[in-house]
Amino acid sequence: MLGDWCPPVSGGCTTAVSITVPASDGEALVLAASATGAWRVSPEGTFEALAVAGAGAIDAHDVSASGVAVGSAFIAGALQAVRWNTKGAAAVLPPIKSRLPTEALAVGLDGTVVGTSGGRAVWWQRSGAPIALLPVGSSSRGSSSRGSSSRGSSSKATAITGNSTKSHPLGFAIFGTHAGGTRLFRVTGPSNWTSLGPFDAPAQFVGFDIVDTPQPDLFVAHAHTLLYQRVAFVWTLEGGLHRFDRSIINLPSGPNPPIEVVAANSSAVVLVNLGASPAPYTLVQLDPGDTNGDGRINAADLALLLATWGPVPADRRGAADFDGDGDVDAADLGFLLTSWN
Repeated sequence: MLGDWCPPVSGGCTTAVSITVPASDGEALVLAASATGAWRVSPEGTFEALAVAGAGAIDAHDVSASGVAVGSAFIAGALQAVRWNTKGAAAVLPPIKSRLPTEALAVGLDGTVVGTSGGRAVWWQRSGAPIALLPVGSSSRGSSSRGSSSRGSSSKATAITGNSTKSHPLGFAIFGTHAGGTRLFRVTGPSNWTSLGPFDAPAQFVGFDIVDTPQPDLFVAHAHTLLYQRVAFVWTLEGGLHRFDRSIINLPSGPNPPIEVVAANSSAVVLVNLGASPAPYTLVQLDPGDTNGDGRINAADLALLLATWGPVPADRRGAADFDGDGDVDAADLGFLLTSWN
């Protein structure tokens, strides 16, 4: 579970900031932080302090399924990115240029790390070598890619999904924000980036936070309005970036409070909070079965499923690949028939 421990381990309250479930044993591993430090928390509840020699203000941001943790610490008066291995040993990750402030925000299955250095999105290789992902002043308009630039502002990488060192049916991607946090981007390799928008009335949003990225072709996020309200968004490779309340099929009828997205899984099932309620967390299903966009699941969708039977092309989630495993097969057929309307 993600949440707070009070009374604290030491000092102020301790908050769980990330959780992962290693595939080997299915036991959840939690990363926690407070005003006094950061910890890895075992399934049994044992706290392991994450230390950095000579550092203060240690903060933690993410933990991988293998137990590798990342975060930041002040060392010699400068904010620096840190990666802790599975045994707790810390490695300080270098900035893209000397003496720039640097922060590690997410770690991938392959052990590589993403974050920011001197206001630019960075990808650290397993060796620790940094690669700047977006150019200085990355474009804030259109669907820019492969190094397009204009007058703009800072970028940071906040999520990494897939595995850059192994074959994956949906590939590998890094996500983050640019143009001072008002736009979202996707990276699939050094100097290969794409602005994802928003392109629909973008001036109403002052910043984005990516909440979860279960697959390289899917993420959920929150946008912040000028009035400090949060608006839920969903992005898919095939459908682009859309408001979440315009992309789901089982939103309760009648007036609804703002949707808060909490998490998502590889089958495009999203956990949301619909506000004060006896059951505040609701599973909301995206509409992958509606392959032709008519709001129904019927013979037309079945025909497309049969026409695309077999492996899905690389870097795509097939419209009929409902479980996201890279193949349109009997499991997807069963899902469609169960959802028939």
